[in-house]
Amino acid sequence: MTETIQIYGASDDLIEIEGAFRQEFSQYDPDENDGYTLAVSDGTLLGAYYDDDGIWRFPIIKKGGLSIVEKEEHDISDTDSYSDVVTITAPRIDWVVFGSQKAINKRK
Repeated sequence: MTETIQIYGASDDLIEIEGAFRQEFSQYDPDENDGYTLAVSDGTLLGAYYDDDGIWRFPIIKKGGLSIVEKEEHDISDTDSYSDVVTITAPRIDWVVFGSQKAINKRK
């Protein structure tokens, strides 16, 4: 069995996690030029920043060892979307940490 989550930006101050569990992280600091980092329990590390064009970007810093990490980059001509989308599939995804905020998979 595997678990999948998608990570994407939903507005200028929200990062969404959907899939095996759901969480919304609220963060935006226009003075934060270096962006942020998301850590996933599978070992994946992603950068996260809102660029000057109003697009959430999620550069892959490190892929988790047993994970499939796919990134769909935002197409600037697509006016209905304003975010890259990262999909992570792993044998198990327990949590995502964004700064002091975290999302925990509460399996039933």
